[in-house]
Amino acid sequence: MRFGSLSCPNSNVGASRCHREKTCGRRNQGLRKLKPQSYPIISSYNRHSKLHGKEKVSVNKMLQTKLVRFLMARDEWKRFGGKDHLIVAHHPNSMLYARKKLGSAMFVLADFGRYPVEIANLGKDIIAPYKHVVRTIPIGESAQFDHRPILMHFQGAIYRKDGGAIRQELYYLLKDEKDVHFTFGTYRGNGIRKAAQGMASSKFCLNIAGDTPSSNRLFDAIASRCVPVIISDDIELPFEDVPVDQIVGTIEK
Repeated sequence: MRFGSLSCPNSNVGASRCHREKTCGRRNQGLRKLKPQSYPIISSYNRHSKLHGKEKVSVNKMLQTKLVRFLMARDEWKRFGGKDHLIVAHHPNSMLYARKKLGSAMFVLADFGRYPVEIANLGKDIIAPYKHVVRTIPIGESAQFDHRPILMHFQGAIYRKDGGAIRQELYYLLKDEKDVHFTFGTYRGNGIRKAAQGMASSKFCLNIAGDTPSSNRLFDAIASRCVPVIISDDIELPFEDVPVDQIVGTIEK
């Protein structure tokens, strides 16, 4: 993601302190009034979630605990109880240990799938898109809709828990259908290249709920000029001014 002249990796845990302008404390005016290049961003890459050796507390948890202590001790946080702060926690596992204590701040998230409503909700938080991992196809290179040989495409993890169980049901329902590509796949090896080729050759691309309501697959479909079909009851889409119903198909699970 980019905020002004600053950038944060998509899966980072981040916190931004707003303390240079009076408008920052007025939450209802939102990001439109901010000058993001004026605000420092604290971020840490989530690579330390597992215990090593004789550790009883992961480095990841320790860092988040330190972040909470640091923020809550600041006069800037105390002034409005954190309500004028922006926390970039886009990855579903970001801020896992700190989110409850920092819930008064505004979060930038991928969705609300792993957050209780009192911590994250549309009333105060921002949904931001995933970064697509497949190459964006220029319009001049894109096959016309009627000339795409595959009717429907899905490639990814099929057996998921909780809300993602619908993937397994659809797999057995569609796997033998003509002109349907529905198969297991990962992003390892040449998985991204295969997914990109499949989406670029497909009319419709399925975006099915997994462990979380959303994924980068939706934005991969858009980059591939494949019509997205969303099958996820709890998904929240970014850019509320975009008429999603005109460009995306949605099906209730």
